[in-house]
Amino acid sequence: MPIEIIVIVAALIISWLVFTAFIKIVKTSVQTAVTIAAIVLVLQLVFGIQSGAGDYTDY
Repeated sequence: MPIEIIVIVAALIISWLVFTAFIKIVKTSVQTAVTIAAIVLVLQLVFGIQSGAGDYTDY
């Protein structure tokens, strides 16, 4: 029985480490996405840069 307890404790520790690493990665990804969105918004507002979507019509 003691070996099963050791395995369970080791699995919990590894699961906790993987979970905290995953949370850090998601947090960094969201922060990067928000930063890029803010930069694009500032460029659109200050310089009038548009996405160009739908501008392929011939007049």
